[in-house]
Amino acid sequence: MKRLFRPAIVLLTAAMLLCLTACGKTQDSQAATTDEAAAADKAVEESDNVNGMRFNMTLLQFSQEYNKKKATDDTASMMDIRKWQVNGKPETDENGVQVQYWYYDAGDVSFTATVEVQSDKLMNVGCGTTMRYFMGMTDNQNNSDAVLDEAAQMAAAVCGLPKDKTSTLRDIFYHTTVDSDDTFWYQGFVFSLSKKTGDEDNNNNMMLFRVFPVTDKLRDEWKLREFS
Repeated sequence: MKRLFRPAIVLLTAAMLLCLTACGKTQDSQAATTDEAAAADKAVEESDNVNGMRFNMTLLQFSQEYNKKKATDDTASMMDIRKWQVNGKPETDENGVQVQYWYYDAGDVSFTATVEVQSDKLMNVGCGTTMRYFMGMTDNQNNSDAVLDEAAQMAAAVCGLPKDKTSTLRDIFYHTTVDSDDTFWYQGFVFSLSKKTGDEDNNNNMMLFRVFPVTDKLRDEWKLREFS
């Protein structure tokens, strides 16, 4: 796979109410799924890049959407667009599209972004940390929970998915750490975990949770497993 590095009713009347409720929930669920698919379609567009697709969003717009997801949770951890830093010089992918890598240092967690130079649109975004931090604890809380939450909110923001889907996105990223597959397909997007060895100490290995769109053709070629 070629990609840039870049979660006993007995009475009859009660049973009838349960049935009606279940039917209503099914219809609501189907409507929600349709809405999510429509939102996903709006979040992406075709591109000449190596993945054939890109997000219909700039780095600034992504930062703003991410902050909207965080607004009711933790205002202190909102992104400051001025803290995004260029990471190296622009590179050209195999299709001749120039891309620029960006990096955002948020302390124990960092964010990455790959941006097409000409369109200024995002190709992928990532949320990373070290294995040491991911496996550790802070104030008796698993650090992995905080990292997965950040990755999920990042994905919800860039994919145009509602905030109530963050638990599902978190679950997807969690499964990339424990399943035999480190990549899943969901709602038209690729969710993946990449690792980079820093030295002989595996605890210093980098972990990067990424999300990006690809064409249906590439999805089939890569034999991506759909998350359900």
